[in-house]
Amino acid sequence: MKYLSTEHYAILALLCVGLFASIVWGLRKSHPNLFTPEGFKDPTGIARAVDCALICLMAVCVWDIVVSFLEVQFFLDVMNRRAGQGDDLRAAGRAVDTRRAFMGILVMVTNLTAIVCVAVWIYRAGANVRALGAKDLRFSPASSVWWYFVPIANLWMPYRAMREICKASTRPDAWQTVVPRSMLGWWWGFWLARSIVDQAAFRVASDIRTADDGYVAGWIGIVGDGLALP
Repeated sequence: MKYLSTEHYAILALLCVGLFASIVWGLRKSHPNLFTPEGFKDPTGIARAVDCALICLMAVCVWDIVVSFLEVQFFLDVMNRRAGQGDDLRAAGRAVDTRRAFMGILVMVTNLTAIVCVAVWIYRAGANVRALGAKDLRFSPASSVWWYFVPIANLWMPYRAMREICKASTRPDAWQTVVPRSMLGWWWGFWLARSIVDQAAFRVASDIRTADDGYVAGWIGIVGDGLALP
C-alpha cells in the first residue's frame, strides 16, 4: 500500500511553494516594513500570527494522532485477520489511504504556514535586538532564519542563533553575560527529535507494502505528532 505517488508529492510541493509565496506576499502587503532590518518595529502582529499558526498546527497534530490510531488498528486487524476479506478489505484500505492523503495535505499546509510565520518572527526579533542596542551579534536577522535550511549545520546553528536572540532581548546592552533559559534547550531537543522522527515516518509511509509496514508507520507518525505538541 502506498499513500501518495511521486506525482502527488510533486503536486503538493508546487502547492506549498504557491502557499509560501502567497503568505510572504500577504505579509509584505499588510506590513510593508516587516522585512526591513533598520529600526525597532512592533512585533505584536507577527507574534499573534505565530500563536494562531502554532495553535492550528497543534490541533492538526492531535487530529492526526487520532487518524494514526485508526490506521494502527486497521493494520493490526489485517495482521490478525480481523479486517474482512475481498471487497470489504479493499474498501477499508482505500478509506485508510484517503484519510492519510487528506491529513498529509493538511499537516503540510499547517506546517508551512507555521514555518513562514515563525521565520518572519525570528527575523523581526533579530532586527529588533539590534535596534535596542545589542552589538557584536554573530547572527544577522537573515542568517538566523536560513540556517534552518542548511543541511547538517541546521542541527546546531539555529539553536545558537536563537540563544543569541534570547540573550540579547533580555539585556541588549550586556547580552554576553546573560545565562540562557533552560527551556530553550528543551525546545531545541524536541525540535531535533521531531525532525528525525518525521524523516523516518516519511520514508516508511511513502512505500507501505505490508500490514507490518503500515503498523510501524502509524506508530512512528503518532510519536512525531506527540513531539510536535510541546
